[in-house]
Amino acid sequence: MKISKLFFPLLFVTLFFSCQKDKCEGVTCENGGICNDGNCNCLFMYDGNRCQDETRTAYYGTYIGESTADNGSPYPDTVILSTNNKGLEYLTWETEFNDLDVILVERKNANVPEQVFLDAGIYVVKVSGSATFDNSTLQMQFLVDFPGNPENVSFVGTKQ
Repeated sequence: MKISKLFFPLLFVTLFFSCQKDKCEGVTCENGGICNDGNCNCLFMYDGNRCQDETRTAYYGTYIGESTADNGSPYPDTVILSTNNKGLEYLTWETEFNDLDVILVERKNANVPEQVFLDAGIYVVKVSGSATFDNSTLQMQFLVDFPGNPENVSFVGTKQ
């Protein structure tokens, strides 16, 4: 009885692939993450080896550094970022006058959409800008538009 030349290679391939274990077996990815080759690929706004952490929580905290306004000298400044209940991509920038929204647009980049508030209950002030997170460093560039006196401000600080 003749055995086809393809029989043994086909048998080997069939046995080889039928014995490989699924690397995602027993791996549970949370918050919509998908297992690929034993590792979880997380959706935007989640991190961790099983997608168990909200990305924004890594940025909560107090950043101490310096701000510089148009043509001015740097001055010591502090930025506090905390939780916000508007959605997973939102942080709150706590200022002395008003809490402002900061919206993550990528894992390390955020926007400060234009927001209006009263300065000392008298002046209408508009604030807008952007932020970048790099490890424990926060960099922000924003426009503070006082009536008739807009200023570009930059901040660089380190998380404490």
